[in-house]
Amino acid sequence: PGWTCQASYYNTTDTSDCDCGCGIADPDCQSGGCTGTLCYAATCDFCHDSTGAVVTCCACNHTEGVCDDGCACDDDCNIPPSWTCTGTYYFDNSCDCGCGAADPACDDSGCSSPGCHATACTYCYDIDGYPIDC
Repeated sequence: PGWTCQASYYNTTDTSDCDCGCGIADPDCQSGGCTGTLCYAATCDFCHDSTGAVVTCCACNHTEGVCDDGCACDDDCNIPPSWTCTGTYYFDNSCDCGCGAADPACDDSGCSSPGCHATACTYCYDIDGYPIDC
């Protein structure tokens, strides 16, 4: 009771799937995460809006505990507005693919369309920003 996101996101027993902003704490968030709509905590792998949809989680230019829609990271941290994965994954020394925009860490050898696969990809993501096999 109280979970506002897709039911299959809750307690996946995978600690790399900490869902935040879903009304109640996700057990996958070992450090607690956060529960309010569009909230941000360093442990969040995925942030959700009031409809339960995945939005970009950013560690930059945010008011502590609040992640506004889009996080304004495109202006201040050069994360493109089309980036759909967690903001901290952008240019983090691993090639993240399927995130809606090219990750500079891929050195132009990755891909950006959700569900895509390329040889350079370290991690691949689906249309909701969730990890899939590369």
